Amino acid sequence: MPVTSLLEADGRVATVFVVAANGVAKRVSVQTGRLIGERIEVVAGLDLGDRVVTEGAAWLDDNEAVRVLGGG
Repeated sequence: MPVTSLLEADGRVATVFVVAANGVAKRVSVQTGRLIGERIEVVAGLDLGDRVVTEGAAWLDDNEAVRVLGGG
């Protein structure tokens, strides 16, 4: 995922926002792997199909409503 998706990072532990089924942003702790250019590997903490907030995450609050743009 884009490195800009990370809210906080400490070593191999980071925080991102995922979009919950009800359309709100939820903070999730993830374990990161390799840094490849502008992208970071996530090795644990996300489920298949989770939609990660990739733009504007720094301005969100937990449980804030979000709007999905593009390919969803």
